[in-house]
Amino acid sequence: MDVGHHELETRVAGASSLILFLELERGLEESLSPTGDRSLSPELRTRIAEIASREGVLACVMDRRSLSEMKALIEDPRLVYVANQGMEIEGPAFHFAHPEALQCRSAIEALGQKLSGLPLLFPEISIESRSLALNIDFSRCPAQAAEELTALVRALVPADHADLIATLHGSRFEIRLRIDWDYGHAMRWILGRIKSPDTAIVTIGGEEIEGGVDGAIPAPTANEGAGADKTSSSDVAAFLGWLDERWQERVEMSPDSPEVGPERPALSIKEASPILNVRLRRAAMGRKRSGGG
Repeated sequence: MDVGHHELETRVAGASSLILFLELERGLEESLSPTGDRSLSPELRTRIAEIASREGVLACVMDRRSLSEMKALIEDPRLVYVANQGMEIEGPAFHFAHPEALQCRSAIEALGQKLSGLPLLFPEISIESRSLALNIDFSRCPAQAAEELTALVRALVPADHADLIATLHGSRFEIRLRIDWDYGHAMRWILGRIKSPDTAIVTIGGEEIEGGVDGAIPAPTANEGAGADKTSSSDVAAFLGWLDERWQERVEMSPDSPEVGPERPALSIKEASPILNVRLRRAAMGRKRSGGG
């Protein structure tokens, strides 16, 4: 892995601020606990905390998990949390909750109640209920049971379901709200709050995050070596350590007088415009009326 990416190093050296979008899934590893839960390594926690503390840096952690689940993995008041695939955003001077997602939460809850007895029919499955999503893992099911379960989920959440969409990832169903909002929308919402010119944007994540905003530079850990899906927690930690060093060099090279060379890094955040929220609420109300009619 070549963390000395020349394009990124050059971009950081001339930037007025640095914004990091990090998908937490890239840094999770299997724990040694009896439950087998995945967690962040102490090294990666330290690296994230260090870069989040730097002058002129906005560190955003992103995940499909809920806000509370993300904070259980890592809690730092300097971080911006992008939860539920971008439908919730929380951090210093940042707060956003998609109004349509809040209105449609009942659809997920109703489906969860319908599926509550499913493990009695399929003992090998596991159902993970989140605030705005459901995950059904049937990787341990025999082939016959897997086919029956797939047919059942497709019947409960057909392709034309008004509120929900079921996506199959290997031997796992992910059921989410059918809302035109994703990581890219959330990333653009955050960048719309930034007033600093010449911001360097670095992404660590899958294709949806890498291509979320124009001008972002994917971390070498996300596209080199064995591939994005094979990126290890230590790879991400090593890259963040390298990025932190480059940013500290950028801060130290700034002269006291702004007339010479790049000005000292600074991150300026503007007030959120209410226009988007108004539009989203109107869209949610219109959708609700059309669905009821």
